[in-house]
Amino acid sequence: MASAIAGAVLERTIYSACSLGFVPIAIRLRLFEILAKAWDGPLSSEAVLDLYRKQMKPGDPEPR
Repeated sequence: MASAIAGAVLERTIYSACSLGFVPIAIRLRLFEILAKAWDGPLSSEAVLDLYRKQMKPGDPEPR
């Protein structure tokens, strides 16, 4: 029963199953860190990729 209650709380917090899959990937690729450093406004996907490549560390997944 406790897991059902926890599931309902999680459902109110995370609105989509897609969000549950996106967050771990965004953390792994340091997307939130990159976006937080870009205070100049919206970024294109090319700009995000360029920033990621500049900040790559050994062991980071290579973007395709």
